[in-house]
Amino acid sequence: MKKVAIYTGSGLLSSHSHTDKLSVQTLDSQLSVSAEDNLLDALISSGHEIEYQCRGGYCGACRTKVISGIVEYDEPPLAHLDSDEILPCCCRVKEALKLSVSLRKIDDSKQGNLFE
Repeated sequence: MKKVAIYTGSGLLSSHSHTDKLSVQTLDSQLSVSAEDNLLDALISSGHEIEYQCRGGYCGACRTKVISGIVEYDEPPLAHLDSDEILPCCCRVKEALKLSVSLRKIDDSKQGNLFE
């Protein structure tokens, strides 16, 4: 299996064990993931607004801008990426990341009140 590293921002590739937690900072939140966690799943479960379709690097729907950090792909994704973009569906975090993604916005006016 060929490893493809995508380097963005500054910093050197650091070695982490599979159980080490790495910081992922977004525009309005921060979470921790291990080097083996699926980044897309971690972002969705922490309430971030991110589109996705194939979960395999083919469609590019989850394309996300990276401010800084390093990710690695087992196989090069087939979707076109600019040098400052990653596909969270198929990459692994190798160094602390800063991503340009936000938490989901909830429209309180469309939420029912249980106590009315």
